[in-house]
Amino acid sequence: MDPLSPIEVFKFCREEIKHEYNVLGNRLTSYITSQSFLFTTYGVSMQNPNATWGITFRLAFPLIVCTVGILTSIRATPGIQSVCAILDSLHTRQYKMYEDPQVRTLDPTDAKWIMDIHKESLKFAGLASYIFGVAWIALLVLALYVYFRSV
Repeated sequence: MDPLSPIEVFKFCREEIKHEYNVLGNRLTSYITSQSFLFTTYGVSMQNPNATWGITFRLAFPLIVCTVGILTSIRATPGIQSVCAILDSLHTRQYKMYEDPQVRTLDPTDAKWIMDIHKESLKFAGLASYIFGVAWIALLVLALYVYFRSV
């Protein structure tokens, strides 16, 4: 079997990068959509004006929603970070391939610039689950504060 040319390897690497960005986009979209539903549920549950069981509901239900939000963040983190690690690896491989003159003529962009942009573009993806996790912990504390203040 003939070894692949540097251009074929470069094209394969590019296709893999596109695929992994699609995977990352799908995971982030699913995660952020679930978080938005949970935030909406939390807000509605905190506004329960029912005099009979409203205070108890305002404690129990937000605690459940916060727990689900925290657990979702914990479960989403490995999947999102694994895609970010794969993308880092693929971009590093692609960066090394720019040393080949054939590849450089195929893609004349500045390789260092591409690596810098790549690192910046993955910051939100890598931190999203931590940001939401911290937000859920803060909302959990808020729910407890509101409950104990109203009792």
